Amino acid sequence: VPRTVQLAFVLLLLAVAFVASLLVVGSQRRTVPPIGPAGNGVIAYTSDDGLTLVGLDGSSTMTRLRGLGVDRNVAFSPDGTQVAFLSRSPDAMAPQGAERLFVAALEGDSPARDIAGSLPVWNWDDADVPPAWSPDGTRIAYTALDLDSGLIVIAIAQVDGSGIATI
Repeated sequence: VPRTVQLAFVLLLLAVAFVASLLVVGSQRRTVPPIGPAGNGVIAYTSDDGLTLVGLDGSSTMTRLRGLGVDRNVAFSPDGTQVAFLSRSPDAMAPQGAERLFVAALEGDSPARDIAGSLPVWNWDDADVPPAWSPDGTRIAYTALDLDSGLIVIAIAQVDGSGIATI
């Protein structure tokens, strides 16, 4: 085999290996930054006062987001601009059971909005399960109680509150 054909074959193999490595590296799941899924420099926690947002340096503390009264299980959107959290009335008998799903922007003065619609959140088995954002930040998945059938379902709500699908 001529030397130029051998060289061309080796270059072709190197090109194929390079493209394959790009595909493998590009398909790897990205690790979560150490603080907040979006690395937005904000920590969120819930207390009797509502949802409190704190900057990593402790300077930009603000408590302004509230649901029904007992708020918990905060989840940041992938881009770090919104939070989703669960809330129930302080008059509820049990710490587990029916709750509502709220979404709020971190910037601005808009109140948190209830997007659960007719499917209340239902985390009876594990009360510490937060809502889960879609990778593009347009939908949120949560476990819900379908009041019509009495079944626990996975609900996928549009962040803007426009609709809910169930699985």
